[in-house]
Amino acid sequence: MSAAPRFALFALLALLLPIATACSAPPLAEGDCAVPDPEYPEHRYQRADCADPAALRVLTIEEDVTEGCYDVPGVTRSVFEEQWNGLVFVCLGPQDVDPATAPNVAEAGDCFADDGAATETRMRRVDCAAPDARYRVLAVDDGADLPGVSRNECVDVAGATTSYSFSLQGDERSLGGLVHRRLFCLAPVS
Repeated sequence: MSAAPRFALFALLALLLPIATACSAPPLAEGDCAVPDPEYPEHRYQRADCADPAALRVLTIEEDVTEGCYDVPGVTRSVFEEQWNGLVFVCLGPQDVDPATAPNVAEAGDCFADDGAATETRMRRVDCAAPDARYRVLAVDDGADLPGVSRNECVDVAGATTSYSFSLQGDERSLGGLVHRRLFCLAPVS
């Protein structure tokens, strides 16, 4: 092979290598940091530097797509991803998430502290004897609502004075257009 065709072959490989590498980028893994893919921000996340304050942490990869990410402590976002072993849910949450205080996995009898302002509630699980324990969970309702429709089953829970709703942000394709949420019926800690 003469120098000109050999050079042309190397030039073609140099052009194709970045494309092939982008198409075969390794999938997200547990512990990675990720940000929305600019081309598909609602449906795909890409690996990012954890120094980026907007980056979320991959908390886990759920291979059972019937379960999803709902019970992953601290999860706030889920996306579908196709990996070598099939479709999986990528479960994302804040980089500094503390699974021990994550409100989404609270059960009846657990207590919450409210670290939020009047416009934004930020519940966290605490020991019921803690001085900042404000609410006790009386009941938990898991469900899915049609968009724009909400339910309040707490009216039927004796002693409930308020509620806290946790909604998991997710890829519409993975959630079937339903809003998946967990409703906590609460009473003041006495």
